[in-house]
Amino acid sequence: MIYSKITLNKHEKNLFSLRVTDKILEETMATIGDKEKLEIIETHRVHDKDTGSSEVQIAILTERINHLIEHLKNNKKDHHTRRGLLKLVGRRRKFEAYLKRTNRESYVALATKLKLKIKD
Repeated sequence: MIYSKITLNKHEKNLFSLRVTDKILEETMATIGDKEKLEIIETHRVHDKDTGSSEVQIAILTERINHLIEHLKNNKKDHHTRRGLLKLVGRRRKFEAYLKRTNRESYVALATKLKLKIKD
C-alpha cells in the first residue's frame, strides 16, 4: 500500500477539528449518563429492588426528554432528534396513562414532583 501525506491548510485544519469536536459532543449529548440514571432510580423507586416501575420509567423518560429539548434549542434543524423526541414523549404518555389508570395518587405525586402537566 502506498500512503500519501495529506497536507491541510489552516482553514481545513480548523474545519476538521470542529467536526471532530462536534462529533464528540453529539456522542456525549445523546443520552443521560449512568450516574444520572442511577440517581433517578434511587429517588423515584417504589421499593428497594425497583428499577422498572412506571414511576421510574416516567422519571427516566422525562430526564431524556428534557435533555433532548435542550439539544434541540441549539440545533433547530436536527429533525432526526426531533423524531426521537416525539417517540419518547409518546412512550412517556403511555406510561402516564397506565399509572393514572392503576394508581391515581402516585401519578399525581409523580407529576407534581417532575413538574408535569396533570391531565384529567
